[in-house]
Amino acid sequence: MTKNRLKNPAFLAIASLAVLPLTFASQAGRSAPAATDRGTVTGVLELAGGPYPGRTFPRPGTITARRHGMRIVTVRTTRHGRYMLHLAPGRYRLTGRPRHTGLTCIAPHPVTVRAGQRVKGIKVICPVP
Repeated sequence: MTKNRLKNPAFLAIASLAVLPLTFASQAGRSAPAATDRGTVTGVLELAGGPYPGRTFPRPGTITARRHGMRIVTVRTTRHGRYMLHLAPGRYRLTGRPRHTGLTCIAPHPVTVRAGQRVKGIKVICPVP
């Protein structure tokens, strides 16, 4: 009797439908966070020092947000060095690379992002010898 059930096409169709809700339920938990669950970080990428000690200069380049040492997102700055990141809640370390230089820059402190919060004025500074 069991062998006949397994070969019966009607039984196989019903058995596959029974598994279908489980597939959708497992996919539902993997959805990306909604835009309202994210926070925003804005700031500027700057060069500091060099032939003009004590002055800073905004520079175009890229900003990278890292969490637990892993790169989360990289964005380009405007030509005036301004950037905007939309990040999930958590603690991030921001690094930057000005265009046409080999410099690596870092924000002085980690940034903590909360859902719906806007964190403004985070400078990523590149010390120039």
